[in-house]
Amino acid sequence: MTQSSAPSLSGQPLTCQELTCQPLSFQDQYQLREANIFSCVDDIFLVTDTAGLVKARRAASCLLAPETGDTVLLCAGPASAWIVAVLERRAESQPDSRAADTAADTAAACARIVLPEHCAVQATTLSLTAARDLRLAGQKIQVKGHAVDIAASLVRATGMRLEQGFQAVHTKAEHLVTQAGRVLGFFRRRLEKVDGLCETEAGSMRVSSKESLRVRSQSLDMRSKKTVVLDGEHIHIG
Repeated sequence: MTQSSAPSLSGQPLTCQELTCQPLSFQDQYQLREANIFSCVDDIFLVTDTAGLVKARRAASCLLAPETGDTVLLCAGPASAWIVAVLERRAESQPDSRAADTAADTAAACARIVLPEHCAVQATTLSLTAARDLRLAGQKIQVKGHAVDIAASLVRATGMRLEQGFQAVHTKAEHLVTQAGRVLGFFRRRLEKVDGLCETEAGSMRVSSKESLRVRSQSLDMRSKKTVVLDGEHIHIG
């Protein structure tokens, strides 16, 4: 049986008999142990373990925010204590999908993943999947991409104001319905083609053209129950 050796500071190898390990005292080490959350205010927690009531903070690696009653892994040292991970959620904190129907109820019932104030998630391909609801909430939400595809049976958008800016807009629909209290349109040039019937109904209609107005048809029928007025310097009929 050969003896292993390790280099010393002087360059000479040390044998196993010369290598001694000094155990760390409690004052120089951290201990991992199970604890329970007694109360929490922001990122300051009071936890109970074998040592009694301990004040601890959430470690940066603990993304799941601890709640009162949770069982956590506590890293305790002589001067500080940190919650490393949440081991088990309390039974009543589990979300009930049948009871949480609103965004506020869901946020209150579900587990919270708390990240630093400024963070980024980077991946070649990233997928977010929810069996029921997927919600995005923020003061400002930005979506940027070379192409954005939305496929849904129903797309509903509500708000106070909608602004769009595109080089080209192409809309295809089997049935298009527009309802508005007032419609304003400003065009440099406008061209409309209708294969079938084009029908317009209005309480009153006014058509104004600065230069010329032309109406051409194989058959033209203009009828008025009361008065027809034709006024101009030259009127040509036929």
